[in-house]
Amino acid sequence: MKKVMAVLAVMILGFTGVAYAGITDDVQTATNDIKTDFSSVSSWFGSQLKPGLEFNASGGMYLPANVCHLLGFEIGAIAGLNTFNIDLSAFKNLAMNAFDANKYALPEMLALPQVMVHAKVGLPFDLDLGAKYGTSEISIDVTGTKFAFKNQAMGAEVRKKIIGGGLEGIILPDISIGVGMDMLTGSLTAGQAYNVTNTDTYSGYNYTQTVNAATTLSSDWAITSMNAKLMVSKYLLFVTPFAGAAAYYNTSKVNTKVNTNGSITLTEYTSASTSSSSAFTIEGPGNLESTGMDIGYFGGLEFSILVVKINVSGEYRMGETRNKDRYCVNAGLRLEF
Repeated sequence: MKKVMAVLAVMILGFTGVAYAGITDDVQTATNDIKTDFSSVSSWFGSQLKPGLEFNASGGMYLPANVCHLLGFEIGAIAGLNTFNIDLSAFKNLAMNAFDANKYALPEMLALPQVMVHAKVGLPFDLDLGAKYGTSEISIDVTGTKFAFKNQAMGAEVRKKIIGGGLEGIILPDISIGVGMDMLTGSLTAGQAYNVTNTDTYSGYNYTQTVNAATTLSSDWAITSMNAKLMVSKYLLFVTPFAGAAAYYNTSKVNTKVNTNGSITLTEYTSASTSSSSAFTIEGPGNLESTGMDIGYFGGLEFSILVVKINVSGEYRMGETRNKDRYCVNAGLRLEF
């Protein structure tokens, strides 16, 4: 009898050792699953940012179609807000192994500010040359997610008068065409806690899985946008309505990653004492480089008091689907001489 008990004791100890080794391996598997999931999150978030950043690069400065006369010049400033949607339904439908997208807070829309100064000078042959530069930096806390945004934009444009200006402009509208190039660099970070308890199965064992982590979703970008525009406007006493359309060719590089620091614990259903934990640091990368075309439509009103011009404008730019459309509104002031 004593020999039987001894054999049983050895068997129990052996199975206990196997179970412990198994759960340790399962913790590592769960950690690897989360790493894979965050790589997917990074790639997805970069794809969501790209259209909005391309819009932010080339949008924000819309003016009437009149071209500066030879050696004439103007200076001004403009402030705007560019908005675009985040497709949260696609985020929640990502194929995940261990990450719970429903427990990770992201906004349905991002609104990126833009503040710029600009200048134009008149050239021979009914041409003018314009340049712009702007930088923005904000930090905000939205429902527990801390956002930090930095952005720098610059660009140049040459415009050519087709008709209008002078005596001709009394009767006819101003129509001009323009070509330009814009460049945008910047970064966005979003930090939040990810504390989730779920159930999962590894190696045939059912576990309660607890993840306690601090995550930082970060992106940086470099966007170049070439554009061609057609503009029309008509001066009416103190107000000038204007409208136009533009084609944009964008070259984009968006680098996105999720840094996650925390711990994961697996506890077996059948025995609360059978558990194992592991601390981890994960960086899930998601880099995106692409080129593509955009079409946009813009318009606005400009109010004139002598050399002072006050401008309100906006642009609509079509997305691949309706929920990926982008919008912006702007207000500016300039002096024209």
